[in-house]
Amino acid sequence: MATILFNTTQAPPIPYYTDYHLAIHNPCGVDASILRNVCQEFMLTLAKSYNSEKSSWNWASDLVVVDETEIIERLTIHSYDSDISEKYQRKFNQTKLVDCIELDLKNTKNYIQAANTFLRLPETKEYLKMFVIPFPADFPGQLFIRRAVTKRLKMEAGTEPEPELESSIPKEIMHLVPFLGPLHVSLNTRESVMIIFHSFFDYMYKIVFNKKQKLAAKPKPWRINLLLYLAHEGRLLIKNCVLKRFAMSKDISYVTFLDLLDNLVPSTLDIYSNLFRSNYLEEYISTIFRLWTIMRRFQWHNYDKIMLAFLSDIHYWKKINHPIIHTLKTHLNTFDEYPVENYHSILRRHTNAKVSTGKSLRRDALFLDHCRHENLFVKSFEPTRDYPYTKKDLDNLVKLTAIFHLDFFDNLWKNPGRTELKKEGKKIKKDFYYFPGIKSQFSSKALPLGYHSKKWPSANKLCDRLECTDPSWIDGMVLNCGHGYHETCFRTLGLKCPHCFKYLSDSIDELSQSYNQRLQMDEDIKKWADCESENHES
Repeated sequence: MATILFNTTQAPPIPYYTDYHLAIHNPCGVDASILRNVCQEFMLTLAKSYNSEKSSWNWASDLVVVDETEIIERLTIHSYDSDISEKYQRKFNQTKLVDCIELDLKNTKNYIQAANTFLRLPETKEYLKMFVIPFPADFPGQLFIRRAVTKRLKMEAGTEPEPELESSIPKEIMHLVPFLGPLHVSLNTRESVMIIFHSFFDYMYKIVFNKKQKLAAKPKPWRINLLLYLAHEGRLLIKNCVLKRFAMSKDISYVTFLDLLDNLVPSTLDIYSNLFRSNYLEEYISTIFRLWTIMRRFQWHNYDKIMLAFLSDIHYWKKINHPIIHTLKTHLNTFDEYPVENYHSILRRHTNAKVSTGKSLRRDALFLDHCRHENLFVKSFEPTRDYPYTKKDLDNLVKLTAIFHLDFFDNLWKNPGRTELKKEGKKIKKDFYYFPGIKSQFSSKALPLGYHSKKWPSANKLCDRLECTDPSWIDGMVLNCGHGYHETCFRTLGLKCPHCFKYLSDSIDELSQSYNQRLQMDEDIKKWADCESENHES
């Protein structure tokens, strides 16, 4: 089933063209030249952990949450109907159902069929003569709508003059703007961190909760959120004493878990709950770039591309001074796919288990939409189950986690250089790392950014500048990536790590080319123009 929803907003309409008649879509697609400049811009930010960077923001103190209701709300951020009556961007009555149709969203054809349910409306056609509709989506939605836009761009430029495309891809599709779905960024990056560092969180889970059974290989979102929250808050309680003790250590075990707790965990926790929902656009953009570097080293092959597509679009709009940038600065939190997830959740709760046909499900969806303004009706969907932990419980768990961290880092301190590398695998041998205190293995994806570059951080000297001959460990720093530099050397290098910059720049070129090629792939678009109207009517 495909659910087509409009989410209302007080934001002004976004025009298709700038004042200089430049269109909102970049004809270069995912623009590697723009992205290389973005990479250059953010290298100094990447040199620091997310927590270190956040501490320099003037409003960082606003992100400190002590209210129990707000804490619980953030811990249930992916329980989509948990607070339908409280948050503006989560209100049920802010959405309008266009239609719910029996359709698998598995290719470009399907997405255009779904889009046609509203693109063919006279009101929409009139609106789209001048304005655009942002389309926040996860990977498939972005890929297939972008592919349709790319095909239409080529046709209008005369590089693909095929008459079949005129009827199969409506011109109004050009006025849909695929937008990185922030809710799924939050969900997927949190899950990714949990999976890559499962051995650590399993160990922490058993100690803090006094459990004998293993943590599930892929825990439910609410438990992932809880463990990440405890890991972060517990880390804050003991951060200073750990940093003081390890100083400029480049021990691979220390920098790996410092990166996890000071960089990966807080950035995944903040990206949606704090930055996106509070309209901090510039910080949101820089953190998306940070998360892209993480997904790249995790080799998450879809998210490492759509994050680049988002960054390319944003900086293209800045370059041409498109009005959408002003809208994003003031109404970022309206570009959210949450209403769709919320609606699906409510529909599941409303639908009888015996409902098995698309026609019956569509009937229920239309009824649900019709009643969305009735308070008693909406009230019936509010959950009755409470969160399993109170604020007092959480505070106690945070303290237990802090003690766990102290013991964990104390063991790392007592066992420098004891990380073991082993080749394991039944058919294909791969590198796995064993860190002091944890019996389970970690893949190389867990290592900091510097260990994915061609020049690994040196364990025997501070400075990783190739031309440096100074063996001293004074007047220097160890960056978040694991590489270290003397202050004078770092300034000489333009305040960026050249090894990681090369790795990221090469990644940008590779992924941009790959995604652009994928956008231009021929599908079955030319084969289904004649059956489009029949599918639309159904």
